[in-house]
Amino acid sequence: MKKGEGGGGGEGGRVTKISTFPSDSGRPRALHRPPLRGATARAPPVPPAPSIPSRSQSSMPVWGYTKTTGPHTWSVYYPAAGGQKQSPIDLVPEKAEQAGEIAPLSYHYRSDACTRVTNTGQGWKLLIGTTDPVVGRPSTNLRSLLGEVQGGPLNSTFKLEQIHAHWGKHDAEGSEHRVEGKAYPCEVSVEGFFLGALGRFRSRASSCDGCGAFESSGLKVLRAIHLVHWDSDKFGSFAEAAGAEGGLTVLGVFVEVGDENSEFAKIIQILDSIPHKGDTTDLEPVNPSNFLPGGQYWTYEGSLTTPPCSETVNWILFKNPITASSEQLSAFRAMKSQAAGEECSHDEFEGRVLRNFRPPMPLCGRTVRECA
Repeated sequence: MKKGEGGGGGEGGRVTKISTFPSDSGRPRALHRPPLRGATARAPPVPPAPSIPSRSQSSMPVWGYTKTTGPHTWSVYYPAAGGQKQSPIDLVPEKAEQAGEIAPLSYHYRSDACTRVTNTGQGWKLLIGTTDPVVGRPSTNLRSLLGEVQGGPLNSTFKLEQIHAHWGKHDAEGSEHRVEGKAYPCEVSVEGFFLGALGRFRSRASSCDGCGAFESSGLKVLRAIHLVHWDSDKFGSFAEAAGAEGGLTVLGVFVEVGDENSEFAKIIQILDSIPHKGDTTDLEPVNPSNFLPGGQYWTYEGSLTTPPCSETVNWILFKNPITASSEQLSAFRAMKSQAAGEECSHDEFEGRVLRNFRPPMPLCGRTVRECA
């Protein structure tokens, strides 16, 4: 889960090499004295080697969104974060290319595709899977029935893996992708696979509208949802696909402040049951199709927006936003980022998930296409 998944979030970052031993240049050499008769000769003590704290050694998370763990530090541990195909980006409609005649984008979801939710320490994540009546827990064998996305710019079928969202400290920020420099209060990602028979949507096969057709004047600030998928035609698992070029597809949906969102309400209802990082619980089934507005979209090649920031993602970003109430977005910010029993963080977020978005990264010559 990235990224991956901006402005200073790893772009141009370099891994600093630290020598095992300090340099001897400029240091006076100690005089050699032979050992006294009867004494045992001992080698001089070796100075300890300085090192960067490892993931297990450090009491701080390796990555996060605070001043000390934020996107500007990610490339130290995750070199891909300093690459040339990083996400998110700033979308400029008048500079997008028309995709021309392409197959319709289609996606299929079961209404009960997501039945569990977890606190990742960076926000909530909806988990896919239906309950196996024999073992009484989510079954991976049943995941192939839950949904898929295909068509449009995609050459394979991609299975749904998970859904998560990004938001900010207030309603004037939150989305990772921006439109002409403007952010939405939230962005939702749908990731993984889609093989179910319910909730099917198709866009019309036609040439894309003119690049200047999108009106951004008066645009409200949005968040976003991400629906993450992996290429099930070429790979046997999400982990395998995540490391291969084009192995993942993420559907991104902007969220603006407005009417209450019925699917968000299901998540908020059980947030008290997952107060700490690592907590997971069941919830009323969430239908991924209710997050997707359909219609026109932008597409480009990019990365996960969270570490390891692998540059393996086909991005599909819907132009039309969905809505959520300001009260619902405030409920997300009350989530805690530390595990049960851990000392509350002494950072500017005071242990809460107040902000979990990466700023936009440079386009670096990539092409953004506009599709209908």
